Amino acid sequence: MNISAKFWVIAVALMLVLLSGATWTFAQNSATSITELSCTAGQIAKFDGAAWACADDLAEMQAQLDEIALKVDPKAEFLQVVYALDEAYKANDADRIMEFYADDVVTMLPGRPPLVGKEAVRADWEDFFNTFTVDRESELVYANVDGDSAERRMEWTNTLTPKDGGEPIVETGNCILGFKKIDGEWKLTWEMAATYDASQM
Repeated sequence: MNISAKFWVIAVALMLVLLSGATWTFAQNSATSITELSCTAGQIAKFDGAAWACADDLAEMQAQLDEIALKVDPKAEFLQVVYALDEAYKANDADRIMEFYADDVVTMLPGRPPLVGKEAVRADWEDFFNTFTVDRESELVYANVDGDSAERRMEWTNTLTPKDGGEPIVETGNCILGFKKIDGEWKLTWEMAATYDASQM
């Protein structure tokens, strides 16, 4: 029986495909090489479109996939910022909080003139945390993203313990914050807060 040259070409091509797949699997379990790249046992070989590299685990690859997912879902990206900012509030960390603020932010607080500009807001947070230890509970009520603008509303209860002694003060309220994308990052550009007597609700 004569076997055509075409058959052998197809057979060799299939064999190369299979061997390529076996090399990828093998690289995860024992030492191997891809061209001049040597990966040790337990590593995986990764191709970024230009060159191969070894990775110890899938953490870096997963981080890249997560970043792509956030770009596909703008609200998910925004919510990461929302929750990170709230964690900074809970940590009583003025420096971390200010990382989220735009330079020209405007803050409107109950019974007070507006605070204009990042440095004025920073001074207010520093004074607040120098005066009280703040135990914060919060709940996200609403979040919306529209292009390069977004806003979120939260309800919160702060237990303020004076650092110079005295009884704790319990403060309940809500706030709405406006954000804009500035140089690819969400920055807080305005905020408004209100407090109320929770016992009357």
